[in-house]
Amino acid sequence: MIAYLSGRVAAVREQALILDVQGVGYLVHAGQGLLAKITQGDVLELHVETIIREDAFMLYGFVSPDIQSLFNILHGVQGVGPKLALAILDHLPPNALHEAVAQGAAGTFKPVPGVGPKLAARLVTELKDKIMPIDGGHGAEDNMAMPISGFAFQQDLISALGNLGFQDGRVRTKIRELHQSMPDATFEEVLRVALRELGHG
Repeated sequence: MIAYLSGRVAAVREQALILDVQGVGYLVHAGQGLLAKITQGDVLELHVETIIREDAFMLYGFVSPDIQSLFNILHGVQGVGPKLALAILDHLPPNALHEAVAQGAAGTFKPVPGVGPKLAARLVTELKDKIMPIDGGHGAEDNMAMPISGFAFQQDLISALGNLGFQDGRVRTKIRELHQSMPDATFEEVLRVALRELGHG
């Protein structure tokens, strides 16, 4: 079972991406929210849900374990396949989904292609007490959905700054900013500036 992949985007397709991991290309299905934000050459880390069927071995990628968990909860509802689960997450960010379920607002699912009134009612009923709000709001999710590109030592930066207690979303945003402003900098130079601008030093 494949649970996690980290590599460079080789291609972006209509409903999936090809992730090059050390020379091996993985076809990973993903939501439109993520696919719209990545381009060929971006470095991307994905939490992966592996779904095995008699005629297929499918990988579904997510930018965080929270989104992956929501996907699995949605997929567990009768009548919701993996593609429809992705479509629901594309139309309803996690906290909006939680609010709709908590309020019993089945009509919130109306814009999602493939979700009729009966399925919407089933979703509201079955998801109660299963979906919790995700800390950080929509902004944090947007930050996590953006790939990091450029620095060859970016994973070391993420690890170093994460070990110092900085939130993942802030770290990724700052690294993207610094790559634009100082693309040829060394690891030490980028780390020093990142620490200063994130609040240390």
